[in-house]
Amino acid sequence: MQDSPKSLVVQVIALSGQQLCELCISPSTLVLGIKIRLEKILDMPVRQQDLLWGFRLLHDHQSLGFAVLQEEQASVERISINLVSQAASPRPNYLGFQENVTKRHRYMLVDWLISMHTSEEAHQRSLFLAVSFVDLYLSQRQLERKNLKLLGIVAFLTAGKCDTVGPHSEPIALSTPLNDFQRKQIAPTSMNSDVFGRWAGNAYTDAEVVSMERQVIDVIGLHGTTAYHQSMVSDYLKPFHSLGIFGQRHLKLMAWLAEHSLMSLRMLQHDPSRIAAAAVLTSNRLMRWDVLWPAAVSKELPYQEHELRQCSRELDRVVSCLTSPSSEYKALQKKFSDFHPNGPSANAARGGA
Repeated sequence: MQDSPKSLVVQVIALSGQQLCELCISPSTLVLGIKIRLEKILDMPVRQQDLLWGFRLLHDHQSLGFAVLQEEQASVERISINLVSQAASPRPNYLGFQENVTKRHRYMLVDWLISMHTSEEAHQRSLFLAVSFVDLYLSQRQLERKNLKLLGIVAFLTAGKCDTVGPHSEPIALSTPLNDFQRKQIAPTSMNSDVFGRWAGNAYTDAEVVSMERQVIDVIGLHGTTAYHQSMVSDYLKPFHSLGIFGQRHLKLMAWLAEHSLMSLRMLQHDPSRIAAAAVLTSNRLMRWDVLWPAAVSKELPYQEHELRQCSRELDRVVSCLTSPSSEYKALQKKFSDFHPNGPSANAARGGA
C-alpha cells in the first residue's frame, strides 16, 4: 500500500454507466459519510444506497482510503464507485396495506419480542434484526392475526442466525451444521424446539412453521445464506463501546434510547444511522455534556448536530410515551428496570427534555 493522497476525487456512477456526481473527499472519510453527502445531493436515503468498488461492497464503518488504497499498487487520486439503489424500506404508514393487522397489534408484537429477547439473552442486534424482518414481512405479505406470534418467533430466530454472522462477515449456508452458540441463538425449521416451546407451546403445526420460515426468508432475501448486510441501529452504536469516552451507564442510556425507537412506526422514516446518532446526541444531553456533538462522535457518525434535531425530538416523544405509567407496553420498562425508573437521565427523557 502506497502513501495515501491528501484528497480523493470520487466519481459516483450508476450501474447504467451514468455519472451521478463527483466528490472531493479525504481518504479518511467513512463510507457512511459519503452516503450522507449523497443523500443530500441525490435525495436518496442512506439505507437505500449500496456503494461498490469493483465487485466489493463498501461497508459503512470503513474509511474509503482503507477500503480502496490498501489494494492499489500505486498511489491514486481518482477512483470510481458504483451506486446501487436498494428497495425502499417500509414507511410509517405501511400497515394500511394489512387487512387484519393494526398498529396496536404491531406494537404488541414488538413489545412481546423485546420480552423474548430479554429472556433469551440474545445480542442487541438480533432484536433490531427481528423487528426489521417483521416490518418487512408485514409491508409485503398479508397476515392472519392468529399468526402474529408465529411471525415474531420465526423473525427472532432467523435474526439470531444472521447475528452469528454479523453485517460484514462471510455468510454461512442455512444448511451448514451449527455450533453450540448458534444452536442456542437460532433455529429456522431445525428451529430451536426449546425456544419455540417456551414462547409458542403447541400453537402451531410443523407445516405452519416451515411455511412461515420460507416466507420470511423469501421476503428478506436469505436464499440459502445467512448473509444480511443491512446495518441496524445497534451496528452504528457498537464503535462507541471501544471509543473510551463513554462510561457503562452512558452506553446503557444509548441502548435504552435506541431500543425505544423500535416501538414507533414513525421512526421508520429515519435511517438507522440517524436514529443511532440521535440516541447518542440525546444521551449526551441527558448526561449534561458541555459539547453535545464532539468531534470524536461525529467521526463515527458523520452527521451535523442540526441534522439530528427532528429525529432526536421524535425519539424523546417515544420515550415519554413508553415510560408513562399509563403505557400498556411494559417490556422495555422491565428490561431496564435496574436502570431508568428513578434516575435523573430517565426523568429528563420522560419529560422530553
